[in-house]
Amino acid sequence: MDSLTNAELMLLQIIKEHNEITGYEINKYVISVGYIEWADIGKTSIYTGLKKLEKKSLVTSFIAVDKMGKGPIPRKYSITTEGEKILKEEMIRAISTSREREKRFDLALSAIQILSKQEMINALDQRIIYLSSEKEKINEDYIEQKECLPLGGNILYERILKSIDNEIESTQNIKNYLNER
Repeated sequence: MDSLTNAELMLLQIIKEHNEITGYEINKYVISVGYIEWADIGKTSIYTGLKKLEKKSLVTSFIAVDKMGKGPIPRKYSITTEGEKILKEEMIRAISTSREREKRFDLALSAIQILSKQEMINALDQRIIYLSSEKEKINEDYIEQKECLPLGGNILYERILKSIDNEIESTQNIKNYLNER
């Protein structure tokens, strides 16, 4: 199966946490927690994503016959067993292998409670290993090119390396927080 889009990952997380939720309720939740601002996910992404997830058999839906009042009869969504499996795999991959400042990491982190404590710790350990490896590669490139780079190039490399250091420290802090709980 292809990797999930950020919108699909977010939708699976929400459906897993809320179970039997309508597209309208998902949209209200997305607005209330600010996904639109920090994850670049909008109303169109929600309904398109729900259709794609249903087509992939990661969610099922049914018509909510208990609806009262005006408006169309809503469709409620639930996550399938396969959807739960894929959700965990995608979250672990996003946590383990995302570079600094990636929205995918933020999406996975925002629903980390879906994972077991051991899955969380393992994914964070893998992230530290991954980021350290990326930093090493970038630093080697920087050392090779440092003397011939313009000022802006040197500043950019230094910024990227410092960003990765901050991500490693932040990841370690998250791990420590989880271990204390």
